[in-house]
Amino acid sequence: MSTRTMTNRTRPKPCLLCYREYFDNSIGLKTESNQSRLSTESTGSDNQQVFTLFCKILEMDETIYSNAWDFETETLPFCASCASLAIRVSRLYDEMAVIQQEIMLSTDIIKGTLEKSQDCFNRERIGQSDQRIDAFRNHVFQGN
Repeated sequence: MSTRTMTNRTRPKPCLLCYREYFDNSIGLKTESNQSRLSTESTGSDNQQVFTLFCKILEMDETIYSNAWDFETETLPFCASCASLAIRVSRLYDEMAVIQQEIMLSTDIIKGTLEKSQDCFNRERIGQSDQRIDAFRNHVFQGN
């Protein structure tokens, strides 16, 4: 079959990342419980999320290209290799979001502990105080 007689469905497409031609085999990204995997049942919102993430990584304004693909009817414009890379990056971003949340919670606990101990610090720092600790704590509460 010549390239001219191929339908749009069987015509190879260029991959957005590597620009190698690939046949659209309806591979997309499916996200379930913060786990990402290649799927033939991916949703448009999953694919849009991956595309938005790649624009963010490349420091591009995603809104410029948001209408270029209709992810409700089209798959990600990646070959299988690049789709695997997209999934890996998506997983890492999911993991990073969880870690960032844990850091924020731990930071709140640290701040709370410092605030709760401030009365004790004010009462007991006379006499045998460590000036480094005093300076550090004062800095925390003054916000400098």
